Amino acid sequence: MDKTLLRTLYWDMKVRDGCQDDIDSLSEAEKEAYIRKELRKMLHNKEERLFRLTYWMRMRQFYPRSSPKWLAATAMYKRELQKYPIRIDCNPGEGFHIVHPSFMYLNAEKIGSFFTVYQGVTLGVDKTGGKPVIGDHVTVYTNAVISGPVKIGDGCVIGANAFVNRDLPPNTIAIAGDTIFKTRK
Repeated sequence: MDKTLLRTLYWDMKVRDGCQDDIDSLSEAEKEAYIRKELRKMLHNKEERLFRLTYWMRMRQFYPRSSPKWLAATAMYKRELQKYPIRIDCNPGEGFHIVHPSFMYLNAEKIGSFFTVYQGVTLGVDKTGGKPVIGDHVTVYTNAVISGPVKIGDGCVIGANAFVNRDLPPNTIAIAGDTIFKTRK
């Protein structure tokens, strides 16, 4: 497996498990052994259906189009997508985490590393056709909508039911209702 793919899968697993140890503290052999052990466990465990979706998405992302591995990964990814009412039209960075996989549409120009998303979230185009750009360490809570060519800065939190159609500076909290935007310190 490609080292970049292994690193990305490692971070996806660590975020899913709720801990973010420093990957560089492990030797290459330890990283690879950990990842292979976890992959075997997750690909055959019925409770890990959501991770299988992420795994096949990553395989499609890292292998060249039309290669046998890409074609197999695409078939498996589409099979996994049929189990969930979600659609993902971009390649998120490492540490991608879906908390509740239901009624989700992620159509963004770019999604950064350590992106956490809850159910009912929509990232999409507006009437101008622009797509959002999401920074690193962003969390989007239930039923939030991010629409149009907006830039969401690193470390932002989008609250439940928030509607965001303008740029957010880094470390901002977007709250639904009065559309209050607060910068975290």
